[in-house]
Amino acid sequence: MQNINISSTTLNNPGAVAPKLNLLPQFLGGPATDWRQPYTQQWSLDIQRELPDGILFDVGYYGNIGTHLIGVVDINEPQPGAAVAAGIVTPGQAVGSGSATQQLNFVRPFQGYDAINLFKTIFTSNYNSLQLTAQKRLRGNSEISANYTYSHGLTTSQTDFTAPQNTYNIAAEYGPDRFDRRNVFNVNFIYELPWLQAQQGVEGHLLGGWEVSGIVYAFSGLPLTVTASRDPAGLGLRDPNSFAGGRPNLVGDPNANAPHTVSQWFNTSAFALVPTGSNLPGNAPRGAVIGPGNQRWDLSLFKNIRMTESTKLQFRAEAINVFNHTNFNTVSTSRTSSLYGQVLSARDARIMQLALKLNF
Repeated sequence: MQNINISSTTLNNPGAVAPKLNLLPQFLGGPATDWRQPYTQQWSLDIQRELPDGILFDVGYYGNIGTHLIGVVDINEPQPGAAVAAGIVTPGQAVGSGSATQQLNFVRPFQGYDAINLFKTIFTSNYNSLQLTAQKRLRGNSEISANYTYSHGLTTSQTDFTAPQNTYNIAAEYGPDRFDRRNVFNVNFIYELPWLQAQQGVEGHLLGGWEVSGIVYAFSGLPLTVTASRDPAGLGLRDPNSFAGGRPNLVGDPNANAPHTVSQWFNTSAFALVPTGSNLPGNAPRGAVIGPGNQRWDLSLFKNIRMTESTKLQFRAEAINVFNHTNFNTVSTSRTSSLYGQVLSARDARIMQLALKLNF
């Protein structure tokens, strides 16, 4: 069923203008008939031990696997090279642009239809991590805690709306999941300055009741996928109705000798466009580039003032990213873009704020 739009006409004679009909094959979508319930299996082994000087140490291994995960598959994607084999396009011709996209409909498995995007539960994931924690309680309310995680998450579908580049080779999609931070380290502390805590007299009220706290973050970068707006194998990747996208060839290590500058974050020469006429999709895996990490120090200075037995006034001075460290964020990963490899944005700069808090 189609909706017909008639423009620039009158209500008393709508048929005076010929309607514009879309004669192109229609695309379809929906859940697959062989739907399976997605599920996750988790396991862990954790050991805690109190060390000398009152340090609590925790070490654990945590893992899980995901089965029957959701993703999109275009079941009407042409076979790689089918357009050339059928003589629709000649060897060396750019496939999947302009009228060539429409011509691919002649070699689709289900002729008469464009892309058929089905949500299928055929994808998998796995996660393994080593997690370490050390905690030390000091006098009063003071304490310090440090955490470190070394982990690796892999999947064949990064999101529920991710479609494989080549429907006939889903194994080629296996790579880091979108939240795969290999190293995560953070420290948080609270320290009450030990002098004049009773806050007696003028000197006690001025010099007593001070408290310092902070959180330190250090994360490695997230995986980035390099793409290319080309379709050398004639898979219909440039069809606007397709969920899939093209990727280039991987010809080197994008993270080796990476400049890590604003103008070039990773080794851009590690990716090359697939030669026209090869009739093959790009072999670059998902998540091949390690994106910018994140390092931040958040510090707070509190002054607790005892006004009465049950009333306290707290002065707060807080600084987020106190050292104003530049944390790069978005990186252009389109091999066919003029901004390819460049850093496009950064996270928040230093933020400072003052506040008063009354407890009664």
